[in-house]
Amino acid sequence: MTVTLARYSWPFVGRVDERALFRRSVADPRCLGYFVVGAPGVGKTRLADECLATAQESGLPVARVAAGRMAGSIPLGALIHLMPGSSRPAVRARQGEALLPEAVELFERARAAVRQRAGGRRLVLLVDDIDLLDPVSARLVEQLTAAGEVFLVGTYSDTAPTPDPAGALWREGRANRIDLGDLDRTEVTALLERALDGPVSAAAAAALWTSSRGNPLLLRELVHGCTEEGTLVRADGVWQLTSRPTTPVRVRGVIATRIAGLDGGAHAALEFLAVCEPVDLAGFGDQVGMPMVELLETEGLITVTADGDRHAVSLSHPLYRQAFLDFVPRSRVERILRAQIDKLAAAPCRRPADPLRIANWQLEIDGTADPELLLRGAQLSHAAADFAVVERLARATLAADCTPEAGALAAALLGEALAQSGRIDEADGVFAEAMEYAPADESLRRLAILRAAHLCWGVVAPDRAIATIDQARSVLDDTHLNELSAVRALVFARSDRAREAGSLLDAMPPPGPGGVSMIEGVARATAFAALGRTDAAIAAAAGLRYPYPARGVPRLHPAFLDHAAATAAHEAGRLREAIALAERGLRAAVEDEVITAQAVLTCLMGRCQLTRGRPRTAARWFREAVAISRRHGCHEELVLALAGLAVADAQSRDVDGGDALAADASEPTGTAVTQGLVPQAEAWALVSKGHLDSARQRLSAAADAMIESGQLSLAAALLHDIARLGDAKRALPRLLALRERTDSPMIAARARYAEGVAHRDAKVLAGAAAAFAEMGADLFEAEATAEQRPTDPRHRAAIATRIGELRVRCEGARTPPLAGAGQPSPLSGREREICLLAAGGLSSIDIAERLVVSVRTVNNHLQNAYRKLGVTSRRELMQALDQPAR
Repeated sequence: MTVTLARYSWPFVGRVDERALFRRSVADPRCLGYFVVGAPGVGKTRLADECLATAQESGLPVARVAAGRMAGSIPLGALIHLMPGSSRPAVRARQGEALLPEAVELFERARAAVRQRAGGRRLVLLVDDIDLLDPVSARLVEQLTAAGEVFLVGTYSDTAPTPDPAGALWREGRANRIDLGDLDRTEVTALLERALDGPVSAAAAAALWTSSRGNPLLLRELVHGCTEEGTLVRADGVWQLTSRPTTPVRVRGVIATRIAGLDGGAHAALEFLAVCEPVDLAGFGDQVGMPMVELLETEGLITVTADGDRHAVSLSHPLYRQAFLDFVPRSRVERILRAQIDKLAAAPCRRPADPLRIANWQLEIDGTADPELLLRGAQLSHAAADFAVVERLARATLAADCTPEAGALAAALLGEALAQSGRIDEADGVFAEAMEYAPADESLRRLAILRAAHLCWGVVAPDRAIATIDQARSVLDDTHLNELSAVRALVFARSDRAREAGSLLDAMPPPGPGGVSMIEGVARATAFAALGRTDAAIAAAAGLRYPYPARGVPRLHPAFLDHAAATAAHEAGRLREAIALAERGLRAAVEDEVITAQAVLTCLMGRCQLTRGRPRTAARWFREAVAISRRHGCHEELVLALAGLAVADAQSRDVDGGDALAADASEPTGTAVTQGLVPQAEAWALVSKGHLDSARQRLSAAADAMIESGQLSLAAALLHDIARLGDAKRALPRLLALRERTDSPMIAARARYAEGVAHRDAKVLAGAAAAFAEMGADLFEAEATAEQRPTDPRHRAAIATRIGELRVRCEGARTPPLAGAGQPSPLSGREREICLLAAGGLSSIDIAERLVVSVRTVNNHLQNAYRKLGVTSRRELMQALDQPAR
């Protein structure tokens, strides 16, 4: 879907500190001004306009002046519209010169006009581009400000000399100045989601931030360009980029305007940088002259940064490179590259990254290069997680005449690059072919581990992954046994065979002085978290330090390490820590474009937010996981994300969304079916239709299957749901047994909740609420608090207040334990169940048949509930229970 956006309707976000400073400044009678300074496009005018609107909203008189080069060429040209006709100074020409009244007369006229306009109060006057005011206007504004008639708000560019009156007021300490910077990543994401009216994928937000560097003008033009080209699209409710952003035509026009006044030498220097950046400062200075370097840096067109013991020069903005290259002929590009290759080849000592640069330049010119150089370049690119370049150089290495050892390493690098970009099946083909001719040594071990690991993270194909490990074990010696066993355990853990994974890990010999391998650490954290052995899982996750030494060989991306650590923290009830770890991993996965990691981490973010009791935030993350997984063929993660979205929608009572997703995720297959979110989705879909008993039966059967396979943490979550849905006695024995078999604080809290509900023990429920509160599980805390049902009026009032606070945090989540919570007389469990069925549209006869009770019993419970809730009809009952109309 291609969307055309209104160019001038973008919202305003961020700048909180800047606006707060303005409010303090304009309220202080001793302060005379507020100036916004920054680079072009950074949002100086927009911030100043927001400040003017703030002043107007507070009742202050305001006025706006737009200084410009045309107005600046005419004395008082920018200010003349502020003065009524009778107050305007007579301006007439004589021999080409403007004649103005004397300074004192001019000031008095201007002051009278300002006072008339402001009604005796201080006028808040915005002068945009104050550095372009003509001298007469600048002097008059300065006089009016000094006299207290005007509070001056001004904007000017950071490349311009500080103009009067801004400079004079600031030096005297009578005005505040803001050096406005670009928007940070969080602000850019917020701006995009408001401008596009919907969630934006983490990858799209990061790419647009990187391309714009947070400059609001460039960001706006990028978004307009991408939507017009159809590369920024909305799919599955989330805005996504289908390709990397390119420099829009309008941005190229802005850049062309910036460099229009530069001479030919400056243009040549910028073209050279566009082809070869980054370059060494000393060499660049020798080539173009240091005065030229200083000029370009002053103009904000290049940046000089420290690079070890040297300094590197590059273009100041990512969009500049493409814009400059558009004007460089192909023959000149090749001439520049050949000269640089010769220069680096002749250098007495090379920088570590020089082989990568030479390899890329040779491919750019001739389409081929020395295999050893290409392989070294691929290794360097791998160390930098630049998988697009890894793929390019590894393919070129395999196409050249390389040794078997080099071919095996190049295949491993290519396979990982393909897998990281979400092309799992293509990567598996590369790995399989390479394993056929790889020597039976380190090369084969590396290929087998990578192939199996990516199979269990990407498409979740446990049979293929195990066959890969067996193939390697049949020809390798015992020195590789431990790590291959660790990969097998990881495959078991990822395919819901936690019991087998735990047994395999427990049978492995204790780690040596260097600790466990990265693969083994991930396997332990994942498997032990599922088994409820959270102390061991957290300990294993603590050992997952990165970055690991790259040494130019493939390895698990750090994002997968964060996924394992976040999973362990989630199952241990350390929800804030889990979210922080998942966010860190997602940032790394987005930065390095690791698609499979993005899919699993966005899904995990949804699970964490669901456990915290944030169904709408969870739905936002699950939608992103759906979008990524559907686009890149991650079937298992797609099923889980759809199921999680259905649960989130059901708990926020988005019934239509849940039904649509249920149809989309019909008849799921694979290992995802045995994970907790799928039966939860099915159960909560039944709850939303009023079928509580059917929902509890579905959860009970799924929990038994998970206990059998060792998925104890997931089983506890399903049993907890049974208790939340009104049948704590059915869930309690199994939850108590799980509590005895595990050390998970989350499982213990779930069992305590079921125990408190089953025995109507307010003290136990209060303990469960406290445990959930410590974990940050707000919805679970609210439900445990609501189930206490105190009889003391003061205690009831305190509980109602606490539930109200938690409901705000929980984004309006509506679950059965919260139905009628906070009412003066709380409902009993049976009353709540009957009321929920009635609110779902069932008649008393239907309810009686479903619950196997008499119609009289149903009506008696309804009458008691009506009395407690103070309602007289089923419509009022739905409102009292906070249920949507059917």
